[in-house]
Amino acid sequence: RGEPLHDDLDFFLARGEGYSVLLGAAENRLLLRQNGRSVSIGFRLAHASGGRIRGEHELPAKINYLRGADSSGWLSGIPTFERVRYSSVYRGIDVSYYGNGSKLEYDFIVSPGADPRAIGISFDGSARLTVDGEGNLHVRCGSAEIVQHRPVIYQDLPQGRQTVRGSYRLVDAKTVGFSIEDYDRSRTLLIDPILTFS
Repeated sequence: RGEPLHDDLDFFLARGEGYSVLLGAAENRLLLRQNGRSVSIGFRLAHASGGRIRGEHELPAKINYLRGADSSGWLSGIPTFERVRYSSVYRGIDVSYYGNGSKLEYDFIVSPGADPRAIGISFDGSARLTVDGEGNLHVRCGSAEIVQHRPVIYQDLPQGRQTVRGSYRLVDAKTVGFSIEDYDRSRTLLIDPILTFS
C-alpha cells in the first residue's frame, strides 16, 4: 500500500514484509530489513521524462504520522492507495508499482506504437548487476540481493492473453533494459517484472 508523504510532494511510501519503498519524482529507494540490519538501494528510470505520479484505487485506510510533541508537525488522514502510477515516463509508456506480500511488482504499460527499448532501470553505485542463465536479474548490494525474475511480457488480444518472449539486457554496469521479440505494435504491451529479496 502506498501513501503520499505530504500533499505538496510527489512522494509515496510503500511497506511490505521485510521492505519499504520510497517512490519519488527523481529517484526511488528500496530499504530491505533483514536480521536487524537495513540495506538501502536506490534505483531510477534512466533518461525518463519524470512523468506525473499519482495514487490509484484509493483504499479505505488512512495513515497518521504523530511524531514529537509539537502537533503542528503532525500529519493525519493521509490516504492510501493500491497502486502508484507514473504517467508518460517515456513517450507512450507508463509504469505502475504495487505490492504483493513479500514481493514488489511493477508493470510497464507500453502504448501502441511506443518503443519498449527506451526503458532503462539504473541502480545506485554500490549495486552489482548480473543476468543468470534463466533470464533473472540479480542486483547485489552488500549482503542483500534483489532478484527480478525474468519478466512476464504479454498482450491482451481478442483471442485471449498472448505471451511475448523477452528478457533483461544489461545496458551498462548499472543499467538494465529489455530485449523483446516480435509482437503486435498496434496493441498495448505489458512488461511485468517481479522483485523478491534475500
